[in-house]
Amino acid sequence: MVLGIVVGILALYVAATPLHLEWLVVVAVLAAAGIAAIPVLIRPLGRAIAAVVRYPALVRHVGEVDAQLEEARQEVATLRATAQSRYEEGMKFGVRQFLGHALGQVSKVPKLVAISGDAGHLKLIGEYDEGEDVIVGAWFNAVVAVTGDKRGVVEVIGVDKESRKVELGCVERTSDGFWGALEQRIEADPSPPAGIELRPIPAPSPGSAR
Repeated sequence: MVLGIVVGILALYVAATPLHLEWLVVVAVLAAAGIAAIPVLIRPLGRAIAAVVRYPALVRHVGEVDAQLEEARQEVATLRATAQSRYEEGMKFGVRQFLGHALGQVSKVPKLVAISGDAGHLKLIGEYDEGEDVIVGAWFNAVVAVTGDKRGVVEVIGVDKESRKVELGCVERTSDGFWGALEQRIEADPSPPAGIELRPIPAPSPGSAR
């Protein structure tokens, strides 16, 4: 194709020479060269224009990706901190539970005489006889005296040796209905829960640890 164009241009030049129209041939050559260059120039020019058109959208997309990555990093950091905090809390509670069970085996079990506090901070009030000893941190089961059904686990949180009164807080609710009913009547009726007594927590049997 290029050879044909060259031959055609030479033929025009030869034909135009006697007529002194060489300038016309030059113009034709330049026009042909421009026309021939159009496809070569259009493609990169089109790509450049398309790139310019897409640039704002690309910038927005990159910004959105960066924001998502930063959000993901923050979520990972938050989850890591939460997991670490829960692990530490679980370890502390496990140690507290172990000590509570052990102390409950050697502590005097108080007798329930009242309830106190408010709906958000219910406390059971117990008492013990003179010459006995109740240890702060000891855990006991709160059970139905007749049947032995468990209602929860309480912890000794305070002991007044002069009055021999004991404050206990719930650390495990086996029956939400039981504890909820006590919370609802704290101010109106501070009497102890009827038919409920405290007992030492039995040591786990070898089979239960498996």
